[in-house]
Amino acid sequence: MKGVLCRYIGLVCCTLLLVAITSCNDEHDDIPYLNDSVWIHQFSPEDNIVDAAGAALCFGKKQVEYFAIDSNGKVLRLLDSFDYHLKNDQIIVIGKKEYMITDHTLMFSNKMFYRTDKRFDEMVLRK
Repeated sequence: MKGVLCRYIGLVCCTLLLVAITSCNDEHDDIPYLNDSVWIHQFSPEDNIVDAAGAALCFGKKQVEYFAIDSNGKVLRLLDSFDYHLKNDQIIVIGKKEYMITDHTLMFSNKMFYRTDKRFDEMVLRK
């Protein structure tokens, strides 16, 4: 009887330990292929945007910042900032909305953004 109780207690402890370890793993804390990535959309003349040449999405570990950029790809101003997470391989949730994403493209706010090799610090205007 004592052996069965010890095995039962051991099983419960192992289960609790497993639950504790897996609950500490937040897969959304760091999405390596998005972290520090910059995605660009260039406006076309049909867009009738006169104060910017395009827009950029700059991903951090948990947030994405949405910027207006000039024709040289330099940041003009911050438009908005959102929390994000991946729902699956093809869907990203930015703010409260879902968007399609591939390795090189992201459809955001009815605009196609393309992944670049730029870093955010290269986009900041130096005065």
